[in-house]
Amino acid sequence: MKKDVLINIKSISQNDSDEPVEIFTKGKFSRLRDAYYIRYMESDESGFVGQTTTLKVEGNRKVTLSRSKAEESMVMESGKRNVCRYVLPEGEFYFGIQTDYIVNELTDLGGKLKFAYSLDMNSEPVNQIKIDIKVREV
Repeated sequence: MKKDVLINIKSISQNDSDEPVEIFTKGKFSRLRDAYYIRYMESDESGFVGQTTTLKVEGNRKVTLSRSKAEESMVMESGKRNVCRYVLPEGEFYFGIQTDYIVNELTDLGGKLKFAYSLDMNSEPVNQIKIDIKVREV
């Protein structure tokens, strides 16, 4: 199963004064075994223009975000803290990711995905982020 979809991504960052950032884009949605995949091209607003972002969603327990042209992958697992390497124009950074929750309401027809996580650097809090994604067929 691979479908063309419309993707609505809303993110709220504590560092952005709780002002939501909302993006609408076209992408691909698929399922392989027990995981759903959401894939889309990044826009100018994201700061990752020209890159493809892939979200691998494994139930309500794990979301992995990876980007093409980058050597980074963020792994968010319910109730766990993971470390990720992030490459920015300013240099290479390592962040801790503590996932607060993952709510997966995806089906083969599309649906919703919500998750929230906290970022830290050297165990110092950096940001808290909530993501709300809606996927629907074109």
